[in-house]
Amino acid sequence: LESRIKNEYHFNFILDNLPLAFSQRESGYSIGVPLGYVNQKGNIFINNHLHFKIKYYELSIEEEELGEKLLKKHDADSEDFASLKRIISFTATPKSVHHHHSHCNLESLEPLPTTNASVVWSYGVTWEKTSEPWATRWDLYLNVSNEDIHWFSVTNATLLVLFLTAVVAFMVTLTLRKDIARYNTDADADDFREETGWKLVSKDVFRPPPHGWLLAALAGSGAQLLFMSVTVIVIAYLGFFSPHQRGKLFTALLLSFVLLGSVSGYVTARLLKSWGTPSWKAIFAAGSLVPSASFAIFLCINVALWTQSSSAVPFMTVIGVILLWFCVCLPLVFAGGVYGYKKDPMTVPIHPNLIPRYIPPAPWHMRPYITALIGGIFPFGVISIELFYILSAIWMNKFYYVFGFLILILIILIVSVAEIAVVLCYFQLCNEDYRWWWGSFCSTGSCGIYMLLSATIYFMAGAFKVAGVVPLMVYFGYMALASLLFSIVTGTIGFIACFNFTRFIYRRIKAD
Repeated sequence: LESRIKNEYHFNFILDNLPLAFSQRESGYSIGVPLGYVNQKGNIFINNHLHFKIKYYELSIEEEELGEKLLKKHDADSEDFASLKRIISFTATPKSVHHHHSHCNLESLEPLPTTNASVVWSYGVTWEKTSEPWATRWDLYLNVSNEDIHWFSVTNATLLVLFLTAVVAFMVTLTLRKDIARYNTDADADDFREETGWKLVSKDVFRPPPHGWLLAALAGSGAQLLFMSVTVIVIAYLGFFSPHQRGKLFTALLLSFVLLGSVSGYVTARLLKSWGTPSWKAIFAAGSLVPSASFAIFLCINVALWTQSSSAVPFMTVIGVILLWFCVCLPLVFAGGVYGYKKDPMTVPIHPNLIPRYIPPAPWHMRPYITALIGGIFPFGVISIELFYILSAIWMNKFYYVFGFLILILIILIVSVAEIAVVLCYFQLCNEDYRWWWGSFCSTGSCGIYMLLSATIYFMAGAFKVAGVVPLMVYFGYMALASLLFSIVTGTIGFIACFNFTRFIYRRIKAD
């Protein structure tokens, strides 16, 4: 019991779909009531008395008339309908009291320490009539107390994108335009000019990448995850998810991922056909690689939870997820692959030579691990503040509801990932390194590494307390899974941006 109190365990009650709220002077309301507390001397006490405060309001005449019509339509008894009341608020004040069954004078009693042999539990209720409408019953939990921080997050991300946009604009309007004009000069004096920079690798820049099936499968899965995220966030922003039905959000994510399997197959097929390496095995990899890795992590965590907790996902639900994967998602992936293979291949302006050219050693600042560190830090800076609130909502039993801010952050994230990928790709080509396929994916895909490091720092900073091997496995397992999926999404965005960028610049030079 003492360890639970030190680890800040809470009582949780639900009344009419409203979770019990506890008033905290510094941070507003929190979900649940503390099991106990530790005083300044280190003594531990139990909160064995809860005083509930329930606000309600009586139905208006219009609501009574509407309710009676609905009841008559369903052949229900409407005699007592006018006496019904609607619950608006459900809060509690905890108190530790060392009382007996004979009396309960709370003011004159000492707090109850955990060392006491027996515990007497008690409660009180105050009913308060209010004129607050039904629509405000969630305002207590969804109070925007930190709205300025969310706007600061958006402003910070916007300034970062504006900086990257200025860099890209300067590179395109000045540097690239100058390079293209110089490469396309028809003067005889330039016939024997030695080519340098990104023009020098024009015959190798569109050479199919090594392990192209894997890159295509990851890009297809990334596109599927991106469409899933956009779909669910937009639906949540439109208000289709009630705060008390938090499970519906995760259900929507799963169903959206399954139903968007055709996106993965289509993107994978288009890339493979453009590289001249069509393969149905790669289509199967697109539909099974990321889902199987995610399911393996989920299953390991769930098996550990089965041994110690009742919060594990039931066995039949796990079977249902497997059936959705094999019976719905995989067929849709292959359907998207069939459609993608029927489309014409994406054209490239210059076809590669048969013999690849020599790649000179890269300077230290263009080595893969350096570009990965650079490519991930900027996009992660866009989401860092909003990520803190998302982690708090997931792991600290809070509500995340500002989906309007999240849509803005998502748009800014996509733009920033695309721009940093284009900048790094241009510098790589200028260093006569044409291996940009995997480079563009890995440089921006490193955002997931920063996300995992941020989650580790969030845990080490003591944002919440976790005791035991299984809770640690749950936290780091799911955060590793989220970081992996985030890496695939950002890597795909960077890869697609660089693919279009290289096609754009090499179309504007004269091929030899």
